[in-house]
Amino acid sequence: DVTPLRVVLADTALRLRALLDFEDDDGHKWVAGDEWLFEGPGTYIPRKEVEVAEVLQATIIGHNQAVRLRARKECRDRGGVRRVT
Repeated sequence: DVTPLRVVLADTALRLRALLDFEDDDGHKWVAGDEWLFEGPGTYIPRKEVEVAEVLQATIIGHNQAVRLRARKECRDRGGVRRVT
């Protein structure tokens, strides 16, 4: 059985969702329902515990533009700030 690889181009990402609890090759533990991004360029090797929820394209934010974000679930951002829904 051959698992198809997925090439992710620059300025593109895959939004991934854990279907089952598992530990990845880097030792990071994921819980069913967790979501994260696989950012390109790179080759994504699928796992049976993970569902590709969406393919995302980068959007260029111009001068005098802003982005409004909303947390989907409670978490901590990259800076360690707690975010709530």
